[in-house]
Amino acid sequence: MPCIPLRTRTTLMKRPNYRMLFSGLLSALWVLILFLHASADEAADNKGPILHLDAQQLNSKLSERNQKPLSDGEPVVMWPGGVGDGQVDFLGDSQAACPTFKRIGDHTVVRFDGVDDAMRCVPSWDSLKQCTLWLVVAPHENPGEFEGLLSTNAAGERDYVSGINVDLGPGPSRKFDFLNVEGKGFSGAQDLLDLEYPFATLHVIQVIVDSEAQRVSVFVDGRLAGNRPMQSDSISVQEWTLGARYYTNGPGAQQIRGPFRGDIAEVVVYDRVMSDAESITLHDALKSKYADLAAALPASIPQDVAWDPLTPFENPPSVQMLVPGFQVERIPVQLTNVNNVRYRPDGALVTLGYNGDIQILRDTDGDGLEDSATMFYKNTGSLRGPIGFEWTRPNDPRGPGCFVASKGKISFFADRNGDDVADGEQIVAQGWEEIPQNVDAVGLAIDSEGWVYFGLGTANYANAYMVDDKGQSQYDLKSDRGTIQRVSPDFTQRETVCTGIRFPIGLAFHASGDLFCTDQEGATWLPNGNPFDELLHIRSGKHYGFPPRHPKHNPSVIDEPSVFDYGPQHQSTCGMFFNASAEDSYHFGPSYWSGDAIVSGESRGKL
Repeated sequence: MPCIPLRTRTTLMKRPNYRMLFSGLLSALWVLILFLHASADEAADNKGPILHLDAQQLNSKLSERNQKPLSDGEPVVMWPGGVGDGQVDFLGDSQAACPTFKRIGDHTVVRFDGVDDAMRCVPSWDSLKQCTLWLVVAPHENPGEFEGLLSTNAAGERDYVSGINVDLGPGPSRKFDFLNVEGKGFSGAQDLLDLEYPFATLHVIQVIVDSEAQRVSVFVDGRLAGNRPMQSDSISVQEWTLGARYYTNGPGAQQIRGPFRGDIAEVVVYDRVMSDAESITLHDALKSKYADLAAALPASIPQDVAWDPLTPFENPPSVQMLVPGFQVERIPVQLTNVNNVRYRPDGALVTLGYNGDIQILRDTDGDGLEDSATMFYKNTGSLRGPIGFEWTRPNDPRGPGCFVASKGKISFFADRNGDDVADGEQIVAQGWEEIPQNVDAVGLAIDSEGWVYFGLGTANYANAYMVDDKGQSQYDLKSDRGTIQRVSPDFTQRETVCTGIRFPIGLAFHASGDLFCTDQEGATWLPNGNPFDELLHIRSGKHYGFPPRHPKHNPSVIDEPSVFDYGPQHQSTCGMFFNASAEDSYHFGPSYWSGDAIVSGESRGKL
């Protein structure tokens, strides 16, 4: 499905990625033996699971513990999850905060209310170098704030820093369209779901954590949905949380957060990477087992309580303007994953895609809407995670063209013959140490003298002081990371402008010549880090608070205050530009907006 740009935003769509499935199906009895009763002394490649939660078997497990079987609607205070002789019990924090036992036809599920329901378990395990997690779940809603399906953590530590978490991501949505899997060595929210599904539909989710291959992979309903790199030798599994997350951003004890609203039918955990044949067999068995439940589930959810952020609007507009006097129109051009848009001096609209493609859009029929797109630069792998983007001013001695900030470098694409096709790529700057995230060089701007300014994300936002196992900080104030850099007009010099920057996605010069940037919130990962997304006035030699001054780890800085804080948290302030004066033809909005900064909030979806 294509992405259709608007004059105020573009819509991100996802591309399918298909996995070949093996043919054939073993008998149900063989499959049951495979994943429930494999003996501990079998060969490693056939070893059974270490944890198994099955709502269908919940009452029989309770009876084995001399516990009263549950009736429909009763709280699930205990959910035994042991395999063989092992006892691994998930317990509710209190009876009021326990999920409920729900019958749907011939099946049963454990239903979490999304308010305070959660279950915790503290087994006798320490860490895993490899694991395969299976979740049979049906999300009912996603109001945002990282609703958690399952997480693990080291005692007293956050799940995403020490263990692993599987959640629905930071922002609200009207469909199941975001699956975040992060943890030790792969921190940072990242969507590993390449398709979208209606709420109240049942799915088989498989998560593979492989420290040897340094990769985390996610399969949904038997097909590869996404993967991401990891940089750790293990994840902690000392403590487990079901139907929620376990973390605290900032000082204080870790807490249950992000309660999940939905149904969990089954959880299976292996302490190894299963083979493709095993995975396909188990997936097919689970799919067959829950076919009737999948068909009956949607009707079991009360529609009057289903979360819908746009209930008051029967036909909501693509962009809801909150100030009178505006008209929003779709641009009739189909693009994918547009990260940045800029108008050239001649009035042509230029777009930068996350795939690295640069395209020129024009209005060919004179109706004021760009309706055609031509490829200025087709990326064949050179650009990774491009974000920052700026077109040169008229009469720039370097010629007409654009600068792009992407992972590992700053590039210049000139068009000196004016044929609307880039002459080629010229590397402007490179050489800094890359970070695991998909982006590192982000915001980009050009001053009146032709200097190119760009931001470099912090080295490790989950461990900003770079504290090692001995408690010693490896943070280097002289590092390129977490800075604003600038490159001379002839590309021969690069120097640091300021430090203490987290991820400056938006970078722009005011008409007065002052440089500003939008920086991302940091308190989620660092106590005393900037608690909100910020608008910063960038001045040479200053330090902007990430990481902040610390008596031991960072004693030599003075933290500069922000110009403005964007609340509440997790705005993800990205695009930014300064409005022209009211006398200019390209001025936006009422006259009193002259010279003001206009910022897009990706996570909260607002300008």
